[in-house]
Amino acid sequence: MIGTLRHPRLVRVFRRSRLKRELVFALLGRESVYLAQAARAIGSDVRRVRWLLFGHMPQYVPGDGLVPLGLARVSLDARGRPLVELTPRGRVVARAMRRRIHTKRGT
Repeated sequence: MIGTLRHPRLVRVFRRSRLKRELVFALLGRESVYLAQAARAIGSDVRRVRWLLFGHMPQYVPGDGLVPLGLARVSLDARGRPLVELTPRGRVVARAMRRRIHTKRGT
């Protein structure tokens, strides 16, 4: 199942992209955020956040984006602006990743 952190594809995705890890951690503490808020949280711009979510060749493989992996969901608010939120599976993966990082730092 791709929802666990032991899945090789998820390990590869998060090992390759520091910004993807930071984006998942930033989304973990919030219900839903606008793209600009997510960009400010990781110190990047909106275009890069969109690439992290959906993929953009050649920097980010489209199949390894957070939305195609089922870790994040993008919906529209009343004004039609995109809101980003983690799916339940994305929350599980983010918590497992956070635990893994904290236990590795302690050793």
